Amino acid sequence: MNRRRTGISIDAVAAAAGLGLSSYHSHFKALFGSTPLDYLKAARLHEARSLLKSPDIGIAVVAQAAGYKGTSQFSREFHRHFGRTARDEQKLLVAFQSDMDLV
Repeated sequence: MNRRRTGISIDAVAAAAGLGLSSYHSHFKALFGSTPLDYLKAARLHEARSLLKSPDIGIAVVAQAAGYKGTSQFSREFHRHFGRTARDEQKLLVAFQSDMDLV
């Protein structure tokens, strides 16, 4: 479950695209509707959410697998993004999966 993340910076991506940082942010936001950092956070949180489908995995493991150093930061950002705690989301996903197994 331990995934290795590369430490590429937004500065490096902007330079590779041949854009200044400010211009890169503007173009990125126009295309995706959010800043690069917000986009990355959302992607990490959605990755974490998919991991929560397993009842056997703990929240701390999910947080670490999604690239968070601390469970509390992960929990705050998860709640802010999805409107419920990771634990509540896991319960819902597991229950939904159980209901789908009955169909």
